Amino acid sequence: MRGNWAADGGAAFLKQLQHASFASCTIADNYAESEGAGLYAYASDLTIDRCRFSSNRSEYAGGAVCLVGGSASLTSCLLSYDYAPLFGSAIRSISASVAMTGCTVRSVNEAGWAVYASGGGAVPAIRNTILWNGYGGELLGGGDFDVSYSILPTAHPGDGNLVGNPLLTPDGHLQPGSPCLNAGDPAFAAEPGETDIDGDARVAGGRVDIGCDESVSGQVPGDIDGDGLVNAMDLLRLARGWGKTEGDADYDAACDLTGDGRVDAMDLLTLARNWPY
Repeated sequence: MRGNWAADGGAAFLKQLQHASFASCTIADNYAESEGAGLYAYASDLTIDRCRFSSNRSEYAGGAVCLVGGSASLTSCLLSYDYAPLFGSAIRSISASVAMTGCTVRSVNEAGWAVYASGGGAVPAIRNTILWNGYGGELLGGGDFDVSYSILPTAHPGDGNLVGNPLLTPDGHLQPGSPCLNAGDPAFAAEPGETDIDGDARVAGGRVDIGCDESVSGQVPGDIDGDGLVNAMDLLRLARGWGKTEGDADYDAACDLTGDGRVDAMDLLTLARNWPY
């Protein structure tokens, strides 16, 4: 779905649809005069799985997606370089129920919000998700958000949230040493056959990665820095994180190789079993 134009819903306009589903789609380079250059959904229930939204542009709000009522569940989606000048360079939600799990949102707006929710309704739930723009500042606006095990440019309340640069490649994959490696919700359990945006299995390492990409390098237990090796650099990072538990300011989730919320002898044993690799 590429290169389309409309007043609202450049690529697709949905109205009062139940159980609308998008899977493994690319929605890119679309334009809307007002809202939802990728998708505009009114009073509809959407499931969006492993889709790529890229370089969609709305002149008002909801660069990639605009939701008015209804609900949307986004899983392992990449929303990158979408643009809207005001409310939600990636997503605008008006009185809709929104859940994002294992997604990556990279905004190009120097100001404004990547995800904007208003009008009441359920509090948007964001889990295991990257929200990044490279400029700093708050990327969530309009109301309250339930955010956990996600990474943002600024601190946000919620369990397991990180602050900092997720170290993304231009196409949205995790670079070696990314803080997102093995840093997602330790209680996350993949559905049978569940994959990331590339078709790689969730979970590759001892714990799910944050974002739409499950790093293949995470398949080597003990590879803390994600460079595909288990060596002294991983041991040094483990030593720096030794004794920390989830909730500590300097807790390094990548060192928690067993996913039990603490860095201890069990994690050292996991690393030792694969030394050297």
